[in-house]
Amino acid sequence: MHRVLRVLNVLAATDHEKLPHRLGVMTKFLLEKNVLFAQTWLAYTSICLSGGNIADILRTEFGNDKVSYMKFDHHYAHAANASFTSPFDEAVCMIVDGYGEGGSISYFEYRKGRLRERHRVKGEESLGFLYGVCTSLCGFNTEKGEEWKVMGLAPYGKLDPKILEAFRSLVKVDGLSIRYPSLRSVKAWFDQMKTFTCAKKASPMDLADLAYTTQHFYTEVMTKLLNNLYALRISDNLTIGGGCALNSSYNGQIVGLTSFKHLHVPCAPADDGNALGAALLAYFQDHPERKPRGVVQSPFLGASLSERTIANLARFGRIGQLHHLPGTIHRATAELLAGGKLVGWVQGRAEFGPRALGNRSILADPRPVDMKDRINTLVKFREEFRPFCPFDSG
Repeated sequence: MHRVLRVLNVLAATDHEKLPHRLGVMTKFLLEKNVLFAQTWLAYTSICLSGGNIADILRTEFGNDKVSYMKFDHHYAHAANASFTSPFDEAVCMIVDGYGEGGSISYFEYRKGRLRERHRVKGEESLGFLYGVCTSLCGFNTEKGEEWKVMGLAPYGKLDPKILEAFRSLVKVDGLSIRYPSLRSVKAWFDQMKTFTCAKKASPMDLADLAYTTQHFYTEVMTKLLNNLYALRISDNLTIGGGCALNSSYNGQIVGLTSFKHLHVPCAPADDGNALGAALLAYFQDHPERKPRGVVQSPFLGASLSERTIANLARFGRIGQLHHLPGTIHRATAELLAGGKLVGWVQGRAEFGPRALGNRSILADPRPVDMKDRINTLVKFREEFRPFCPFDSG
């Protein structure tokens, strides 16, 4: 904390060329009022600095020469996260997101612990962008990453030939790339798409056909691109990264719809996983003699519940009944589930990424017809169409 305070004081005292006076005054004010909030502000001001960040401040202001700054290409970090955490010794990697650095789709060859870029789609064309537009048209918030709601809504709809034709008139697959006729055509496409939604504002369920057709078209284009990629005969193994790799509805179909034999999608394929990708790139750059292990890396990287935490919960949680059930908790849980109860399940370390993988989950018996609505109403407080994941503990 003392070091944080010193850094904040340095920021507040930094001259005008390094930090705008307004930011300096705000940082000093927040420091006086709330240190924790000031730390958050520090993260923001470090971005505002011209080339400045914590590493630079520690080096220039405190003489810590052991701190260095490394920068990696956005899609390169995605590819490292997808490939270095995979069980493969060799693979081909596809990165698909809204927009990276100079394009939204890129391909890498992964072999002998090294990545080599094979192709990049340069320009404005983006599957992630189109999916995001349709997410907004369905009434969801792309800034909050609610594209997954489109996947959940899609099964309630059917294919709309007019919407599909609008998609196909805009996007053409060209080898490993997608093309728009022109940027002006994107505006015309958007205006046309709005006509499919303007009279359907009552409920997201009224836009289920748009969601279904969006997912259908995404599947169609991705399948063409991946089959064209396989035709290069780089590998039978595929890794996928980028925000679009969270489209689990399509991921489950890839091996069946394409010629690839094996698929790996990391637990956090979107931008949150880029922290891990950048760290892996830095590590192997510093240790060129070492290679990734070729095994699936554990997603359980988060915090675990200590005995002290559990003791504090028992002491201060105001829980009426607590039972310690070593060796029989699975039986007691099964009885609760069979009786229609909802169970919050916590074990081991928390998983990294947006998908629940079992260590932090809400469990319920799927047999009762009303169970989905009960969970959505009592616990999740979310839309009726949102799906749940079947969980197999064995």
